[in-house]
Amino acid sequence: MTQTWVVDAKMGTLNDEMIHIGYNRPELFRVLMNDRAPKPQAAVVPFTQDLDFSPLNGAVNPADGQLYVTGFQIWGTTAKRISGLARIHYTGGRRVLLTGLVPMDKGVLLRFNEALDPKSATDPASYSVERWNYKRTFDYGSPHLKLDGSPGQEWMVPSSAYLSKDGKSVFVGIPDMKPVMQMRTGWGIKDSEGLEAHNNAYYTPYELTKFEPEKEGFEPLTVDLTPRKAVVVEAAKPTVEEGFKLYQMIGCMACHSTDGSVVGKVGPSWKGLFGSDRMLKDGNKTLADEAYLRESILNPSAKVVKALRNSTPGCPFMRGS
Repeated sequence: MTQTWVVDAKMGTLNDEMIHIGYNRPELFRVLMNDRAPKPQAAVVPFTQDLDFSPLNGAVNPADGQLYVTGFQIWGTTAKRISGLARIHYTGGRRVLLTGLVPMDKGVLLRFNEALDPKSATDPASYSVERWNYKRTFDYGSPHLKLDGSPGQEWMVPSSAYLSKDGKSVFVGIPDMKPVMQMRTGWGIKDSEGLEAHNNAYYTPYELTKFEPEKEGFEPLTVDLTPRKAVVVEAAKPTVEEGFKLYQMIGCMACHSTDGSVVGKVGPSWKGLFGSDRMLKDGNKTLADEAYLRESILNPSAKVVKALRNSTPGCPFMRGS
């Protein structure tokens, strides 16, 4: 994995930003710097997952001001092509992008490049938040660990959400904010013209900045940190649209496709999954019914399909969420 700065470019909102280049799972991330605390911090936001080769490096072409990435296979990767060269071309089209993220004592401040729809932006249910720690050892990698050391991550239910006076920033009130190794905040909102925005930001809140509403561009307010339970509306019939929103907001799209493609994915595609026969790595066969899907969501290691027998399930445990 490498980084490149988008300087002297013609890339719109990406100008002067750092781009993190992911190799194993071909993906580009925007790196949003945060210098609000004494210790420098940053958030990474997935930008594109459309590469079919493993990128190793990137640079801005001075001839057209666009970002080019290239790479080839040198170790483990989910990409199918051996090598490739791609141009990330700025089209000038509208896209709702996160431009800043600051973890604070009462929640998380999100700044966007477009004015937002007040209804979706101020609905706490439009955001998903979780946190976890890692265990530093000489071994490669670490499981997700809750703050008490038990396996998994802690789901944090937002208690409130407030829109700034210019409509481009949201403060998400979150009870029990603490410094931690890793946090993820996902959002499923719209801009003022109805353009949908679904994405996730990953960040390490080493230090928490004090939230002062008026200094951040908000009306005078007291952040409501009353614990709010995640509400399940039993009367509402689940829809494909709502499922797709969760698929994007919680981050499932990073590992699973919905169109049958497997390039750049470390998990099986969801297309045609329900009701199909699944061949497991232990030689047994099972039906992908509701019980199987629920078990796989709660414990991804319970039944691993034969095609992924040499992979380590990277999906976080959802038990207790």
